Amino acid sequence: MSRFRLVATALLVALCAGFYSCGGDNDETPLNNDDNSNISNENGNSVIVGTTAMVQLKKVGALSTLISDNVKFNITDLRIMGDINGDDIALIREMAGADVKGNETNGKLANLNLSNANLVNGGIYYTGITQEVSSSNELWQYMFYKCGSLTSIVLPNNIAHIGAFALSYSGITSFTIPNNIQTIGNEAFANCTKLESIVIGNSIVSAAENMLDGCINLKKIRMLSDNSTYTIEGKIFQNGMLFNESKSELIRCCYLGSSNYIVPNGVKKVGDYAFTGCNQLESITFSDDVIMVGKYAF
Repeated sequence: MSRFRLVATALLVALCAGFYSCGGDNDETPLNNDDNSNISNENGNSVIVGTTAMVQLKKVGALSTLISDNVKFNITDLRIMGDINGDDIALIREMAGADVKGNETNGKLANLNLSNANLVNGGIYYTGITQEVSSSNELWQYMFYKCGSLTSIVLPNNIAHIGAFALSYSGITSFTIPNNIQTIGNEAFANCTKLESIVIGNSIVSAAENMLDGCINLKKIRMLSDNSTYTIEGKIFQNGMLFNESKSELIRCCYLGSSNYIVPNGVKKVGDYAFTGCNQLESITFSDDVIMVGKYAF
């Protein structure tokens, strides 16, 4: 490797310290350009070495001017700093395995760090959504829908809402819902068949019952709070199951720790679709308290 290339590699390592640990550092070090594959223009700067890229955007919607077509499908790790809109997300989607129509691409982007990014209005990232992006404090609905290459993502710090289907059918293997997230939309993580663990923050006030439907390999749900029981909108989440406040109804099975489940004493009703999608379920034992089983419960 030439000395010129070694200098560029050393620069990227210094800039991206902590990148592989999901960007815990919130430094805003300006980027420099010492490599032929790097780009610097009025829209910002990019440093690309091998399959790792770090981009500092100065102009919203201009990510495509800093990551060229000849490298976008080779990048596996991407960190972005600055304002980004729907047009920027459209490119990130392509890099992560799905175009704006949801069709599969050759993108290999697996690790996306947006901790120093800011989602702003404007642009179109998925043609299933006909309106322009109009909210700046949420992970937009269908944002990474069908992005099968994406295995991990760190959210921007200003996000308060995860929209419907935002990560459904993506390739994520684990996910942390940070404490700034307050609401989660319908099927936000649905059918993420590679998802094995999820951590839920302390600030959730509203979450869709079906947000984890179809996550057939989910093995662990952990709360950031000290309690194993979590209450959301009068519903109780405990040991992977969602109950009503009195625990007389089992509303939804979010995940199973084993192939067998015993319905707790006191549960009188198993709700509609309660165990739909729990493909690992082999047997279930009902107590004498159960008097009603909803439609399509299994």
